[in-house]
Amino acid sequence: MAWRSGDTVKPGLFMAVVFCIGAVLVCINLGVDGLFWVYPFLVFIFFLVSPLKAFVLLVTMLLVL
Repeated sequence: MAWRSGDTVKPGLFMAVVFCIGAVLVCINLGVDGLFWVYPFLVFIFFLVSPLKAFVLLVTMLLVL
């Protein structure tokens, strides 16, 4: 979608939300060992969306955990 439309904001936000949901599910399924997967997601999400959106997503994800 990003290649066809040239718009990278919407696909980046979609991927960031999917990664946050995936990180929560991994942490729920793996328990304490799953928390080690959260740090790479924290860093990666800041590359996908703006800092404010990334911060909101990450705070929401951490509150769910």
